[in-house]
Amino acid sequence: MGTNQTALTEPITEQSDQVGETRIATTAAATEVEIARIALDYDEICSMNDEQLAFSLREAQQELFRLRFQAATEKLDAPSNLMKLRREIARIKTIQRERELAATVTT
Repeated sequence: MGTNQTALTEPITEQSDQVGETRIATTAAATEVEIARIALDYDEICSMNDEQLAFSLREAQQELFRLRFQAATEKLDAPSNLMKLRREIARIKTIQRERELAATVTT
């Protein structure tokens, strides 16, 4: 009976592992997309033109509003996203101000 029990439990364990791996992969993919949207690199922001910066700023501010609303209703999944968005907004505003000052100096 010992071998029959082992033979029966091994496929179940393997299937459980496969399902677990799928869940982990799905969760990791969703997290990567979420992080990619939330945290733009400084280089990416610098490569944007003024219109793209204004659009990204507006989009980030709207997302921050949504996240703050979720935090108030206690439905926020990742509280660290608030900090990431605030930093992204600060980066965008900093680059806009740098460009504004550079345009003033050159004229």
